[in-house]
Amino acid sequence: MDGCTSGTSHTSRNHTSHTSHTSHNASTGGGWPRRVNTSTAGTRSERDSSGADRDTTTRRGIADMPKMKTDSGAAKRIKVTGTGRLRRRKAFRSHLLEKKSSVRTRRLGRETDISPGDLKQTRRLLGR
Repeated sequence: MDGCTSGTSHTSRNHTSHTSHTSHNASTGGGWPRRVNTSTAGTRSERDSSGADRDTTTRRGIADMPKMKTDSGAAKRIKVTGTGRLRRRKAFRSHLLEKKSSVRTRRLGRETDISPGDLKQTRRLLGR
């Protein structure tokens, strides 16, 4: 019986420390960034910093389109020729080359055009 009582107090002690830890997180915001509600924000600077009320028009009164971002991974792997064709490297040339014939490795070393079915999406990735 004495062992059960000490075990119970041990768990209640852990529970108490856990509760105080939780209340500490609640008072400090729990580690998450605080979101400002623009309709109830107290100061003008809080409303402006949230970005919700930001005007998207330029000085001339024309709305800006969002910028197209180039996919950096695609830009590193694909080359655009002077005539506008898209070129890529072939796969299976990086390792385990002893078992591949010389003719095969030379063929895999050359660049090739991107297939016609992938051209539209690839051009979009490159921002073209």
